Amino acid sequence: MSLEPVKRKFNNKHALVLLVFALLVAYLSYGRVEKAHQQFFRMNDFAHYYLASSLFLRGIEPYSVDLESHYEAEGLINVPEINRATNPPALVILFSPFALLPVFWSYCLWTALQIAAICASVLKLMRLLRIESSFFCKSAVLVAAFSMYPVAAH
Repeated sequence: MSLEPVKRKFNNKHALVLLVFALLVAYLSYGRVEKAHQQFFRMNDFAHYYLASSLFLRGIEPYSVDLESHYEAEGLINVPEINRATNPPALVILFSPFALLPVFWSYCLWTALQIAAICASVLKLMRLLRIESSFFCKSAVLVAAFSMYPVAAH
């Protein structure tokens, strides 16, 4: 009996099945997922992170003010309506460098970092599980990851 870890093969057939399944699930759930909005970066979680950090950088305590008027001043949309800062102070501080940039460019950088983190996580998980695969297989797994909610909604 060998003590070497078992290597798993993930071949093109598996990848194709996964890809078709992921795209089918994404297609069927698309109606339930928030549709892409050309101003998406101005609302939801990102807007809330950005606003709280922006207020913090200007010396305004984000937990004690009504955020509604500040949303408009920053060119953000308060959807869903959240009028008080709800993020932990550590997130407000960690997100502060993003608040130094204009909203659109900050969102682009934030999104790029999230995409890189998802790709690195999936590939690292495949390596940890000792899944041997081709470039096509790895690409199929990444497409599947990006096709699923909540990733596809953002």
